[in-house]
Amino acid sequence: CPAIDLEDVDDDEKDKIMSVSKAKDLYMQLFPNATIATLDGKMRASETEEVLEKFRSGETQILIATTVVEVGVDVPNATLILIENAERFGLAQMHQLRGRVGRGALQSYCLLISENAENDRIKTMCQVSDGFTIAKIDMEQLRKSGNLFGSEQSGYSKYVEEMVANP
Repeated sequence: CPAIDLEDVDDDEKDKIMSVSKAKDLYMQLFPNATIATLDGKMRASETEEVLEKFRSGETQILIATTVVEVGVDVPNATLILIENAERFGLAQMHQLRGRVGRGALQSYCLLISENAENDRIKTMCQVSDGFTIAKIDMEQLRKSGNLFGSEQSGYSKYVEEMVANP
């Protein structure tokens, strides 16, 4: 989920965003017999490790999390990831999240949940699985090279473009 809770979200956006707390309530209704846990960046390291160990062991069947699971979570039995509000994530984030499943021998799936199926990042994720190709598409076609000295993450920098074109 893109948010832990909705307290810092603008009122006009609250209905559009799936937070960890909102997802937990929903999934508890949909799967009343499943053990569901949450994981987010506000938790202490000891809490995080306890939640992950229960998920690894199968004691927890459904883990609802923020992008804190993006890197370093290795649960070979995890076979399904739903990325809620996928349009709110960048390509690299979605690719990293998708990499949390399929680490074992079982078939795995990544579902991108979004109101905007025409989003170019989502289309790329549905068509490409190679991380290097995704990075290339992101830099050459979608976000471009970015603003080298500012905070803007999209745009064009002739210096970066030249370095990429002439390695």
